[in-house]
Amino acid sequence: MTLSPRLHNHDLAPTKAEGRRWGRYSIFALWTNDVHNIANYSFAMGLYAMGLGGWQILLSLG
Repeated sequence: MTLSPRLHNHDLAPTKAEGRRWGRYSIFALWTNDVHNIANYSFAMGLYAMGLGGWQILLSLG
């Protein structure tokens, strides 16, 4: 398949399988980046306002 130079950018192209180096730390860092955002903090504050305890909130976020 031929790619049009106008529609393809080498810097943004997906990495080939041999170039991927995702380990446990990379997955953990991606997860923590996803968890720590304002939407999840607002969700946790709402659960706290409804009367849930700290362990229940952690369980619901997990």
